[in-house]
Amino acid sequence: MLRFHDPLWFLLLLLIPVIIWHYFRSNSEGT
Repeated sequence: MLRFHDPLWFLLLLLIPVIIWHYFRSNSEGT
């Protein structure tokens, strides 16, 4: 099973929404 207390998982969970938000933000400014 996955260890959610792993710092790597914490970084991934934080990075995923940031990347998605940045992607949508770039799309909004680009159009």
